[in-house]
Amino acid sequence: MVVWLSPQWSQNRRRVRSSIALVAISWTVALAEPRVSLHGAGLAVTILLLLAVGSWAYWLIVPDGRWVDPAVLLCGLAGAVLTIVSPHSAALAFAAVAVIRAAQSWPVWWSAGFAVVIGVAYAIGHVAIDDVATWLMAGPAVIVTALLIGLVRKQNDQLLAEAQQVREERARSAALDERARIAREIHDVLAHSLAALSLQLDVADAMLESGKPEPAHTSVKRASQLAKEGIAETRRAVDALRGGTLPLPQLLETLAEGYRLDTGAKATVQVTLPASTKAVAFYCKFHKSLGMQGAIFTRSGGTAKS
Repeated sequence: MVVWLSPQWSQNRRRVRSSIALVAISWTVALAEPRVSLHGAGLAVTILLLLAVGSWAYWLIVPDGRWVDPAVLLCGLAGAVLTIVSPHSAALAFAAVAVIRAAQSWPVWWSAGFAVVIGVAYAIGHVAIDDVATWLMAGPAVIVTALLIGLVRKQNDQLLAEAQQVREERARSAALDERARIAREIHDVLAHSLAALSLQLDVADAMLESGKPEPAHTSVKRASQLAKEGIAETRRAVDALRGGTLPLPQLLETLAEGYRLDTGAKATVQVTLPASTKAVAFYCKFHKSLGMQGAIFTRSGGTAKS
C-alpha cells in the first residue's frame, strides 16, 4: 500500500514538531545557569532568549510573512550570542534551527554564508570565554549538520511539490480524456438520432406523394418525437459531463419504447451492471445497437436485451 503525504500535510506536521521543540528548548535554557532574571547576566539571558523565541515563533505563525528572513537572522545571531552568555545550555539549538530554516528558504550560497557567520561567531565567543575544547568543537559541528538537514529538507519539499504537480496533471489529463470520449459518444448518439429523423421525414414525404396522409402524419409525429428525444439525450449527456448521474434503466426503457414504435417488434430491457460501468458510454452504445432488430448487447458483465 502506498501512502501519499501532501506537501501541506508534511509542513503542518513539521510545524507541530517545531512548536514542541521551541517550548522544550526555551524551558531548558531558562533553567540553565545563569538563569533568567532582571539583573546581571540573567538579564542578558532574558533579553536574548526573548529575541530568539520571538523570532522562531514568528516564522512558525507567519511562515510566508515579509519579516521571516529578518526573523531568521535575528534568531541565529541571538542564539549564537546566547551560547556565550549561557555556554552550557541548549542555546545552540536556536542558532541551529535558524540555519535549518535559512537552508530551506534561501539560496544555497546565502544559507551557507549565514552558517559560516554563526559558526565563526560561536567559535570566537567560546575562545574568548576560554571554554573547553569539547564545547568549542561541538558548535561548528552542530551548525554544519543543521545546514545539511536544511538542504535535504529543501530538496524533499521540492520533490513533494513536483510529485503533487504531476499527480494533478495526470488527473486533469484523465478527466480531459474522459470528456473527449463522452463527447464522441454524444456525437454518435446525435448522428443516430438525426439519421432516424431524416428517415422519418423521407417516409412522410413519400407517403404524401403517394396520397397517404395518415401514414405521413404518423411519420411526422415520430420525427418530432425523435427530435425531442435527441435534444433530451444531449442535455443528459452534457449533465453527465458536468458530473451528474444518469437514470440508466429508465433511459434504456425509453429507447426500447421508441424501438417498438419504429419497428412494431416486441422489445424488453433487462439490465444488470457492475458499479464501475460508465452510464453515458453504456447508454450511447445501447442507443446505437437498436439499429438492428433483435440485437443483444453485452458489455463488461452488463447485459441489455431488446
